[in-house]
Amino acid sequence: MAKSKKQRPEEEEEEPEEPEPMQAEDEGDDEEGENADDDDEGEDEQTSNKMTPEEREANRKARRKLMAKKRGYRRQSAKAGYAFKRAAGFGASRDVAANIISIPETIRACKWAPEMPGKPAFGTLAEFEERGSLRKEALPPGPAAVYRAALEVVIRRVVDEATLRSVEMGKPRVTTATLHSVLRPFRSVLRFSFADPQGLLRHAQNVVIRSSRKGNVNALAFGENDEAACREEVAMLPKQEALASEVSAEIEKRRAARAAAKKARAAAA
Repeated sequence: MAKSKKQRPEEEEEEPEEPEPMQAEDEGDDEEGENADDDDEGEDEQTSNKMTPEEREANRKARRKLMAKKRGYRRQSAKAGYAFKRAAGFGASRDVAANIISIPETIRACKWAPEMPGKPAFGTLAEFEERGSLRKEALPPGPAAVYRAALEVVIRRVVDEATLRSVEMGKPRVTTATLHSVLRPFRSVLRFSFADPQGLLRHAQNVVIRSSRKGNVNALAFGENDEAACREEVAMLPKQEALASEVSAEIEKRRAARAAAKKARAAAA
């Protein structure tokens, strides 16, 4: 019997590539989505008359690629238990043939960290530091599958509830406000802050959505304690940048060490 090689933790940090949904040969699962893909044909014909032949051909290629991608996602959702004209009960009690979350998506979710350390991100520096430390930890596909099993239940519940609320309100799609209302009950049990991201709040307070005779109107008004909070955040930004630089340097150091070890093994072979 062939001896199974133990996987090295330092080599498992690289995330596996996530395949893009492709169009399958069978057309049985796509009948319910053909009408949805053909609804925009009339609009495309009107706009195509104003295009050059090169632009028209590029538009056709982009549309074919988009339709194939939609069919792939539709087929994946059917395997996950969200097929058209099928009972969609809540919870995790349904028998499904596929997950709606892939292993690479799970790894990215576990390692997520703010990409702009020079901007406000979290309420405290300790939370930013903990997020950064999680980013540099290795997460092989095996342990990530354990996380996915728990994450799958939460995501299905959130998707079902957000879709139901959108349908009841007569909205054609799930909006950010609807999703925020669904996630609000999780606020008291989750470890990290997510309901009111500091960076998003500060951005909304500085974006002008309307100008009038009385002055500019921002998307979000400033509160009584926002001025003092902004001073604290400005003083915290250099510390965030220093922490992010340390994490990035350590990640690059590990990558260089893995590349050198791989090159040495190839030379020895």
